[in-house]
Amino acid sequence: MVWPNIKRREPPELLFWNEGKCRVPRRGIEEYGPYDGPVTINLYVLGFKGTESHIKGLINNLNQYFGNVPIEIVINAVDEKFLPRDYIRRSNLQRYRREVIKIVDGWRKETRDHKVLLQVIPRRDDVPDGYYYFVRKVALSKKDGVKALPV
Repeated sequence: MVWPNIKRREPPELLFWNEGKCRVPRRGIEEYGPYDGPVTINLYVLGFKGTESHIKGLINNLNQYFGNVPIEIVINAVDEKFLPRDYIRRSNLQRYRREVIKIVDGWRKETRDHKVLLQVIPRRDDVPDGYYYFVRKVALSKKDGVKALPV
């Protein structure tokens, strides 16, 4: 069956070792090897008040680690939002969700490349309607044609 109004989009050219370019990831890695150029990761942090020092320590440790590898990798903390600690209670989950939608939608609209969202939650949360999965839904949704923000 042929779809009449769908335009075919060419996949982007990907960069590999020594300026190699290919549209197929597996073929590019086999022919050239993995990408070896400098990368800046733009980090967006979403957490609760009281976790600020832990997150700053984590980012500093990651930058120190990446300073010792032969590839130039820099973590740039673009924005950090720390919500009130009382949002941790399940009774405040709806308030948390309203705040997260505003924050994450704003981050998604920024035009930076290599964006990653670091979400810090105080306990394991694998409930489908919990904190982690809700942030993933908002960050990865396809609304408005805005780029997804990996969590």
